[in-house]
Amino acid sequence: MTTKNQTPKDQAAAEVEAQAALAAAQEQVLATVHPINGGETDEAKAARHQALEVKHADQEAQEAAEQALTGPQPTRATWRQHGQPLSGWQFFGTQVKTPNPKGIKVVKVEIDPQGLTLKTSAGRAIDGGHFGSATKFWALVPAEAPRKQEEPKAPKQERTVAEGRTSAADRLAAALTGDSAHQPAPAGYEIRWPKGGYDLLKRTSEAPKDSPAWLVRCNTHNTTTPSTGGKAGDALGTKAGRLEWCSGCQADAKAEAQAAAKAAKAKATQEAKAEAAQAAEAAKAEAAQDATAEHDSAAKSEG
Repeated sequence: MTTKNQTPKDQAAAEVEAQAALAAAQEQVLATVHPINGGETDEAKAARHQALEVKHADQEAQEAAEQALTGPQPTRATWRQHGQPLSGWQFFGTQVKTPNPKGIKVVKVEIDPQGLTLKTSAGRAIDGGHFGSATKFWALVPAEAPRKQEEPKAPKQERTVAEGRTSAADRLAAALTGDSAHQPAPAGYEIRWPKGGYDLLKRTSEAPKDSPAWLVRCNTHNTTTPSTGGKAGDALGTKAGRLEWCSGCQADAKAEAQAAAKAAKAKATQEAKAEAAQAAEAAKAEAAQDATAEHDSAAKSEG
């Protein structure tokens, strides 16, 4: 007798216990029908043979139950963790605590964006066999079951520096040699992070005691300002950041603004002259038209 919450392992254990009790009872029956003093009736002999056959059958059943008890048991995992089996395995449900007592053979797995659908040999979907790919379920998957083969991924290509650009290592090497874009670091400092428009300079042991730990240098005007380094230094080194402390950048910005204002004024003056010329031409045309109309009217009156 089984209960609803019994697992296959519990049921197998119960069957083994029942088979052992049955074997003990059969031994008692055989003891009563063995020949006594060489005399055995035909009925007793038939009963003994029948009891032996039952015993052998029960022994085989007991061995099968013991194998079920110690054999492979369903495990709970996702489809990927089960090895992505496609057919030839048994499904025992999606319950959390225990599997179903009896598994259902899966002959096909359909994969779609919503998840998986398990199907039987008749092509019907298994009850409870439609779920998401991340759902855990109980299954007994043989090692030889066909599995989904992952498509080989293309090997990662080594990152290369785009044409016309230089790597950080090359920029640092060039800066340390004092190339045209990066002047040598001032005394007591070394170029630690060379950038395009600015460099981050780190203090060395040769710097005076009260020197800032970091300097930000404008590579256009060779001016510097103290910094705490890292992101703060990068913020001071941007174009907008250099306008806050670099006098050369401020002068350039002022000159650019004055040039832009002068160009805008010249453009406005040119546009105003063009508009005035157009207005004069329009007035001239209108006066000529009025004179022609007046002449035509006078000629008509004289006639």
